[in-house]
Amino acid sequence: MPKKYWKHFCLLVFGIRILQQRTITRKQLIEAHTALVQFCMEYENLYYQRAPERLHFVRQSIHVLIHLGPESERMGPLWAYTQWTMERYIGDIGAEIRQHSNPFANLSERNVRRAQVNALKAMFPDLDTAECSGSAPRGSVDIGEGYRLLAAHDAIPRLLQEPEAKALLHYLRHAGETIPLNLEISSWSAKVERYARLQLPNGQIARSAWKECQKKLEDVRISRMVKLRNVNAPATTPHSYGEIRFFFPFMVKGKRHSLALVSMYSDIDLQIFNDSHKTLAVCRYQGDEGLVVVDAHSVCSVISMQPLPMTAEEESAMDAPERFGNRWFVCEKPGLDVANFASGTHHDMESFDNSSMQ
Repeated sequence: MPKKYWKHFCLLVFGIRILQQRTITRKQLIEAHTALVQFCMEYENLYYQRAPERLHFVRQSIHVLIHLGPESERMGPLWAYTQWTMERYIGDIGAEIRQHSNPFANLSERNVRRAQVNALKAMFPDLDTAECSGSAPRGSVDIGEGYRLLAAHDAIPRLLQEPEAKALLHYLRHAGETIPLNLEISSWSAKVERYARLQLPNGQIARSAWKECQKKLEDVRISRMVKLRNVNAPATTPHSYGEIRFFFPFMVKGKRHSLALVSMYSDIDLQIFNDSHKTLAVCRYQGDEGLVVVDAHSVCSVISMQPLPMTAEEESAMDAPERFGNRWFVCEKPGLDVANFASGTHHDMESFDNSSMQ
């Protein structure tokens, strides 16, 4: 795709992403509206050159984009009242019809009962059996704030490898632990009890390289790539990205903390990020060189990291593999902030395919 068309499409993605958020700041709303207006104006120039005889190529959905920003300010975020919400409700309530001889009366009664049940749940949350019933998975550990460590886990503590121990030592020093500066990593026998999975507040389950790498690639849908908050993130982006090696509890200054060993991706490529209107985040995988230890609560969501193909111009470069290889772009499942708002009604999605990352 020629770059001008790609950049034009990125304007649409940028604006719609913002408008589908659960919460939108005024600054974001202005940015989204500006991007969508620019998208519509460029659409006229790119696709029909503003020729009246070509006006029939333009659908009303293009014009609607101009109104989404102002209507979001007047009505609220799109997710709360758009057709997706209504279609979901129609399908959900329609599945409850049991009296086909008089379906509309039955549907009306079902709506009344649904409204009554929702009102009771709002007034008395303990009545919500979907949230209250069900015991915690065996071997799991509740670590607070909606996070839970899940099996598999080590029966006995395991000795850390040198790069892992170095990352943990760096974390402990920054946490205020008193550790000699001349301490040799090779002489420090740190042992931890590893956990393979972490359940997040939005219902997703972050897995780890420890267990996933024991399986054949074709037998696993990789779920160990995560978005993290406040982990050496540059000022231009609020989040960082990494590969979970494993989770583990550890005593820090006399308190038990739940930590994660993560292989961090590099900072995003700012040129691509800006060219794409902040829609395409491209990083490089760093392996053991990027190992850090972070608090498990810094994991925001499970993401997918997919290989970024080279353009024809990049492939023609002499040093193409070194310059343009090992590039991965971030794919996130939309709507997770809404799922988190709904008390974790989003469940673990095995179908979120991340199988390209080895």
